[in-house]
Amino acid sequence: RDVFDATKPLFCLVVGKVPAPGCVRGRFWNCSQGRIWKSAVMGKAKLGGSSDREKMDKCKVEKAILPWHEETYLGRGVFQNEWLTDHGWACTDLSQKPRPFKSNPTQSEIEKGWGRINDAILKHQKPKVLFFVYKAVLDWLLNKVYKLTGVKSKYGLNDHWNESIRNEYFAGAHVFVFPMPGTGWAKNRQSKKPFCDPDVEMSKLHEIRKQWDESLNSSK
Repeated sequence: RDVFDATKPLFCLVVGKVPAPGCVRGRFWNCSQGRIWKSAVMGKAKLGGSSDREKMDKCKVEKAILPWHEETYLGRGVFQNEWLTDHGWACTDLSQKPRPFKSNPTQSEIEKGWGRINDAILKHQKPKVLFFVYKAVLDWLLNKVYKLTGVKSKYGLNDHWNESIRNEYFAGAHVFVFPMPGTGWAKNRQSKKPFCDPDVEMSKLHEIRKQWDESLNSSK
């Protein structure tokens, strides 16, 4: 099921691919990949390296986009989805049917899933950010759902797009692809240079969060 609360302001909607079998029963993203992106938005200094909890605890405060919460990070025991929704976050997957690791949804599941996300969340809540854990999911939407073969995505904030793309296809949200360690952001095979600087891209996300918080506070 989705981690979503329509009664609360929505800063960021995390869009995954399919839930892993261990992520059911309310414990969302309680896998190693989930802990990687959660540690990044909770203020971990670097995206790579050790996930040692003591080291995490020392560097969690600066530039956190989601306040630190150990149970939410670990995804163990009593998992508190309210920590996400109370701070403006929601989570969903294109397909809600659990699948083994590296198993992809079908074309039909992609189209139906994105339709559900659009109808249930995007049209009503209009999140400030769409946070794609996997670049492939965003590329499926661009190429298979919207047939936008000329629009290229990138890791980090897709701020190179014309604003009309965001407005027409993504409810005006900023579109962010998480630079997961081990994926293609790390090295351009031709130029041997990184596709993106993860720290710079996460700083952009932090700045958007700061502006969103200021807007909320000024409207109270």
